[in-house]
Amino acid sequence: MLDAEIAVKLLNRLLLSSGAVGSQYLEMLREGRLNFSHQIGRVMVDDLSNAYPFDIEMLIFSDGSRALRICTEACPRRWTDWVALAPASSETRSNEMSRKSDLEAARFLQSY
Repeated sequence: MLDAEIAVKLLNRLLLSSGAVGSQYLEMLREGRLNFSHQIGRVMVDDLSNAYPFDIEMLIFSDGSRALRICTEACPRRWTDWVALAPASSETRSNEMSRKSDLEAARFLQSY
């Protein structure tokens, strides 16, 4: 099981049950000895029909897996649930697959 999969289960349960705020949820992962880096960024889609920017929060774990959630002002709950992403392997991921994944991710973000 990937570190991100473990973290996603814990994070979604914690946030659902307690509504943890601040860095409380990150401390829980550190107490569990999961090694990760934390990044937050803002994405602006170059599309006039999309009036809302997206905030993206990502945890990158030592095994290369990632946990990700997005936030937009258009969402009633603001943040989505956390999702786990397997590490990208350069051996198994061709350029064509990368372009397809990028297009699917862009469509997903535009649907919010």
